[in-house]
Amino acid sequence: MPDEQSLIVPPQFGPMNAPMRMEPSKERLAAPSSQVTVKNTSEAQTHIVVDRYNVGHELRPGEKRNMEMLNDEIEAFRELRRPDRFYPANDPTKPGRLKPPHPLVIEGISENPEPAEFEQRRKRA
Repeated sequence: MPDEQSLIVPPQFGPMNAPMRMEPSKERLAAPSSQVTVKNTSEAQTHIVVDRYNVGHELRPGEKRNMEMLNDEIEAFRELRRPDRFYPANDPTKPGRLKPPHPLVIEGISENPEPAEFEQRRKRA
């Protein structure tokens, strides 16, 4: 039987101390990004969206949130909402079923300035 001391959980692994998130890579931070408003149009499902800084944002049904996302990821979400997407057809003589649009809607896109331009603006202010 283990002694009482060996059953103690170190504080860094306790329920109040979650592991730190991964730092975003230099490539991710240098990639083009935009400020957007993301809306979850689902009536039942919660979605987690990762922003430019690798921070996950939980969006409950009907919730909106402003965040900065990579332009490539914005386009990927837009692609998932295209109305002309189909499931593959099992029978080549019949058309495939229409896919529903993804419940996350990207609204209010505003381009962010390039990092050098942003730094110059900050120095002038």
